[in-house]
Amino acid sequence: MSEEVIRSLEEGPDHQPDWRNRVVAIYLADIAKAPDGKSRLTEILFTEKDPFVRQFLRFRYDGVCSNAAGFRYAAGCQARNAARGPASMIRSMLVADRTPTEIAAELGTTRLNIVTFMKVFFDVRRYLGNDVWLRGIVLAGPPDGVGETEALRERRWLTAAYSRGWEGVEQVVFGRIPSTIESIESTSRQLAANLGVRALEYVGDLQARGEAPNENDLRRFLAARNVEARQPPRETGKDDGYLKFVTALHDTMVAKAEKTGDPDLAGFLAGKNSDGVHHEEPPQRLRRRFAAA
Repeated sequence: MSEEVIRSLEEGPDHQPDWRNRVVAIYLADIAKAPDGKSRLTEILFTEKDPFVRQFLRFRYDGVCSNAAGFRYAAGCQARNAARGPASMIRSMLVADRTPTEIAAELGTTRLNIVTFMKVFFDVRRYLGNDVWLRGIVLAGPPDGVGETEALRERRWLTAAYSRGWEGVEQVVFGRIPSTIESIESTSRQLAANLGVRALEYVGDLQARGEAPNENDLRRFLAARNVEARQPPRETGKDDGYLKFVTALHDTMVAKAEKTGDPDLAGFLAGKNSDGVHHEEPPQRLRRRFAAA
């Protein structure tokens, strides 16, 4: 019965994001064994508390429910994932802390369709703040019946989303190559950081295996220092003078605008305090490492 499925992380660390789909599969197997399937369905619908489980069970049983279009969309994403990857795209954007509204805009569909997919197949949003659990989901082995190509693609996409957030999804999943100097430098820094972590893990593994220090360690250390020494010096403070001038001029204009009745300066102050455009509230980010993205 459905009690065998862990429905929340509070109930156990083995909680899976597709728990509703698992519960419905168990219910359907139970109904198939019952002498009167419709009567058993009615009993389950009466006792089951989760509305998405009830609706998805009705959809799977006879296709009749209040959100049939949403469940068709979600099931279609799963069915076509091996060929085109729509389910993996949604999962990667959810891991990158995108809201259902943002994901719907990217895929040209409705928010309800994305919410339906999330609730049935990848209910991670409520636990995005738990990095330990989320990392385990990202790095978990593929489910039964998933081919190697599909599994490797999804692992790559989810890892990019987990490690680099929305920037990783844009570059790895959607192939949006960085085009500005800032984004290229950011990607280079991330590459160096990731390779540095892998190198540190390699050295740590040598220690864990109890391998004695040898001449190769010295060569590796000298090679790393040589690469570091060859890096060009970073230019810092190059434009400090100009920046200080602009900042001082701005502060002077603000001070005069606040003290005098000059209409031009008053207009400047009003423009500084408000651009006259209504701004929507930014989406709530649940992952701490990407809270400002």
